[in-house]
Amino acid sequence: MCLRKLCSHLDGQFPAEDLAALDAVTDDEGPHGVLRRDDLTVRTTRTTWVGRRP
Repeated sequence: MCLRKLCSHLDGQFPAEDLAALDAVTDDEGPHGVLRRDDLTVRTTRTTWVGRRP
């Protein structure tokens, strides 16, 4: 899941409380996990730049 990968990159950049909240929503087995909700859709986008030499 992309949110778990995001969490691993945020360590040390956000307060521990925020990281704990992200851990709670990305927990597959936890009661607050987003995978258990049927009223929520998580979407992500990525921008890719391509260049070439003339």
